[in-house]
Amino acid sequence: MKVLKNVTTEIKKSGDDLLEYEDLIRTCLNDVPTNPATGMPTGFTRQEMKNRDRIEQAVDASNGEFRFEDADAENLKQLVLGMRWMVRHKDVLKFIDDVENMETVNEQSASTQE
Repeated sequence: MKVLKNVTTEIKKSGDDLLEYEDLIRTCLNDVPTNPATGMPTGFTRQEMKNRDRIEQAVDASNGEFRFEDADAENLKQLVLGMRWMVRHKDVLKFIDDVENMETVNEQSASTQE
């Protein structure tokens, strides 16, 4: 199991609201896959939808900290690394690094922390 804290960034969402890692994850989940050769959107396959839904379920269940099964953490990592960001900000770089280097915890210690 992999763990990622829901960090508040310095990036403005609207008004005084700031983006959190949850917002950045949801942005990645909703980014439509593209054909690498053409850059044109290809849409979601059934498996991509299922994989992204599992990640979203973990995000929805979080309480300040996201807990992902190893396969879901790897899928999220690939989504984040493949994302083309519409903003250039140090907190996006930190988010990418944090997703790449999520802490590994065993399931027993993760359940005792609840």
